[in-house]
Amino acid sequence: MLDSIHRQLASLYRLEDSLDVDAYVVPRSQVKDAALDRPEQVWVRQHDDAVELALVLDDALLERPKKWTLDDYCACVEGVSHLLYLSLVAERNRQVSQLELELQSEIDKFALLLFTTGAAARDLIQRLFQSFQLRDSVSCPEERRRYDEANRMALQYCRFLAQRFVHPAQTGALLTELRHVYRMGGTRKLAYVSECRP
Repeated sequence: MLDSIHRQLASLYRLEDSLDVDAYVVPRSQVKDAALDRPEQVWVRQHDDAVELALVLDDALLERPKKWTLDDYCACVEGVSHLLYLSLVAERNRQVSQLELELQSEIDKFALLLFTTGAAARDLIQRLFQSFQLRDSVSCPEERRRYDEANRMALQYCRFLAQRFVHPAQTGALLTELRHVYRMGGTRKLAYVSECRP
């Protein structure tokens, strides 16, 4: 599943020389930090002039369950999305906020499901954003605000995408838009997405 998600995101955003995701995956059972409370987490550490990354995933996600749930799939997309985006940001030697990172992963979930499942955009928007509920384990108020804000911004932007590019069936224009926004950085991206209204 991770390889498939990686290939799809790399193709979607035309990412050249994309990293080998498997080389960064660490099963949760191998991590001693008991504070892990999500099915996926990306760990980042600055070391001299390099950035070290790891994608920590629940063992159950790595055991290839017979039937993937939407939550399983979305957890994997979020982890791979974070890894690829952080790699791009590091390569361009720029900073990234946690809100930008979360927003991009929400857009990535919508885009991949739209292209790979053939589901109606409005159904995906409903399931991904309007039915959104934070896990009880997210107890930090700042973290809750960030997830809520990323969800709100992604909901508005994906509604914009659906109305502007999906319903008129303009796939080429949709890809151009997604790739353009992907490469925007920082406050510019957040401001642009906030201004895109359905």
